Amino acid sequence: MYKNKTKRFLPIVIVVETIFYTMSVYFIAAKVTKTRWTLTGALLATLAGIAASVALAGVLT
Repeated sequence: MYKNKTKRFLPIVIVVETIFYTMSVYFIAAKVTKTRWTLTGALLATLAGIAASVALAGVLT
């Protein structure tokens, strides 16, 4: 039987990696130089989305 030997990452690590990747690709393409509050806003929006999905899952079950 085949065993999956790939490393498993925590979901939050994947989310943060996606945020950094998206920011870097967008900022390079749009030639944005001032990124003062972007990471903070992206992390807060992600946290709000996770909290909302957990709350909705609790209500719907």
